[in-house]
Amino acid sequence: MGESRIEEIPPEALSATQTAVITKLVADRGRVPTPFKVWLHSPVLAERLHDLGSYLAGGTSLRKREAKIAILLIATHWRADYVFKMHAREALDAGLPSEVVDAIAGHREGLDQPRFTDPREQAIYALVRAFTQSAAIDDCIFDEAVHRLGHAGVADLLATCGYFTSVALAMKMYQPA
Repeated sequence: MGESRIEEIPPEALSATQTAVITKLVADRGRVPTPFKVWLHSPVLAERLHDLGSYLAGGTSLRKREAKIAILLIATHWRADYVFKMHAREALDAGLPSEVVDAIAGHREGLDQPRFTDPREQAIYALVRAFTQSAAIDDCIFDEAVHRLGHAGVADLLATCGYFTSVALAMKMYQPA
């Protein structure tokens, strides 16, 4: 991997909207997360993604470790190693067993599937794996996800996957240091 492609905007070149987004990010997150250094070039987008990310970080029906399963699968699917490493640490801190994190990391090489004892976690894993691997979602996988998560939980899961697809692609393309 080469040098980072992230072009940070010098403070004196920031627009009022960009400054407001940075102020909001620092107030809510304590810093400007790396993907936002990409998205700040489109400040309205950055603001909307911050709002979505804030909701996904604590307002959804998904438990933290459930969300981390989806994020790690998305990072693996897009081969976004930076995102995987960042969220693997958080997944372990949330109580996801290291064997599960390692198994998700090994999917690219076709290694064993992780073993889940929680049926919600298994449903999340199955649904995210299904839509990253095939064109159609099997009715059994969909029905099990709705049974375990409800339609609101499935919607939260899809939004999490979409948001972190954007994060993964930004980090893969811009190659942060």
